[in-house]
Amino acid sequence: MIRRSVCTCAVLALVALVGRSQGVLAITDVSVLAPEADQMRAGQTVLVRGDRIVEVGSSEEVDVPGKATVIDGQGRYLIPGLTDLHVHISRSSSDVAKLFDLFLDHGVTTILNLDGSRRVLAMRDQVAGGELVGPAIFSSGPILRGSEQMTREDGVKFATQHADLGYDMIKVYNGVTSEGYAGILEVANNRGLPVIGHAVRSIGLLKGLESGQHIAHMEEVVYGYFTWRGREREALPEDPTERRSVLLNVAEIDDLARRVAESGVSVIPNLVVYKQIAGQLLDPETFLSRPEAERMPESMVRSWQADRNGYFKRSNPESFLESLQQTYPFLEKLTKAFSDAGVPMLAGTDVGVPMVIAGVSLHEELELLVVAGLSPAAALATATIAAAEFLKRDDAGQVRPGFRADLILLRANPLEDIRNTRTIDAVLLAGRELGSEAAGS
Repeated sequence: MIRRSVCTCAVLALVALVGRSQGVLAITDVSVLAPEADQMRAGQTVLVRGDRIVEVGSSEEVDVPGKATVIDGQGRYLIPGLTDLHVHISRSSSDVAKLFDLFLDHGVTTILNLDGSRRVLAMRDQVAGGELVGPAIFSSGPILRGSEQMTREDGVKFATQHADLGYDMIKVYNGVTSEGYAGILEVANNRGLPVIGHAVRSIGLLKGLESGQHIAHMEEVVYGYFTWRGREREALPEDPTERRSVLLNVAEIDDLARRVAESGVSVIPNLVVYKQIAGQLLDPETFLSRPEAERMPESMVRSWQADRNGYFKRSNPESFLESLQQTYPFLEKLTKAFSDAGVPMLAGTDVGVPMVIAGVSLHEELELLVVAGLSPAAALATATIAAAEFLKRDDAGQVRPGFRADLILLRANPLEDIRNTRTIDAVLLAGRELGSEAAGS
């Protein structure tokens, strides 16, 4: 049995220095997730040299070098490292190392930060250069929140700054004006930068689809299409509950799903954060007492307390909670319909928002996707092959020769039960085996 232990930064740094960068690591007689993420191939041997997978094949056919370090994979399952495509690591003021430990312990080997800073860019480069041990980092620029005075020239200016600084994409928020949005798109298209974010209220969801902007929350589909379409207020019931029932029209879902699929944009359902906002309002102590919360940065956990948590400071918290509870089943229906229609679906959890725990939340998100109606294979793809395709990584998200050796060894088959992604025996980061605290055992 492979030893499991909690990863600390000191341990990880040591592993990084003395890892098997020169030798060969062989994982023998293991079931391997197929490149398409739709089946397990039993009786495989995987050879890793340095940070790359060099061979994958039948254990009867792959020759294991005599001096290779061998991990017996019999009865175990090998999948690519997972990607969380919606995190906010810059919200931890100083102790990002704790976040990195949690991500890696739970097999999250790549993250997309969606509110960047120069500090995040520095961390991205340090991880890539081997000076800092953590998940591979991609990052948007700082959120472009907009204002009523935002001009096209402002949009060009901000987007150009983000492109020049080397951010991987641009994130837009609710308040960007239509003029500012046009300026942002001009730069993004010229510089080849994806745009992701909320359904900008000045243009609505459908025009956002035409622009090719990716959607960072499924709830933004509700805000940008089902509750904001220039409907006349007097045509809607005054009672908030009745109004939501009218606006959340299930009969419109399939047509919208088809239009989103035709647009080619990707969608991050981000179900876990929406569900947990309601959960913490109902029972904050249960969330605060979770063992994993003790490992989160103290500055973040302090902000979760009711006296500091913005979700508890709403002017009408009862109505807010009712809205969350009524809307969540609708988000599940949207998620299932979008997936069935062929919309590229991506896993993201909004780490940085109160009560969302790094690493753990991604496994929770995968489970919620299955509850919503996705197959375990489709859910797993959102955090592996689809995530790599979205980030334009042609050497990640699959277990195949030439690909980066970010790998997770599991004790049970995740295609039979998605909860089995938590049964972690070992994590390989760029070919180096890390100690791992099992995510769910």
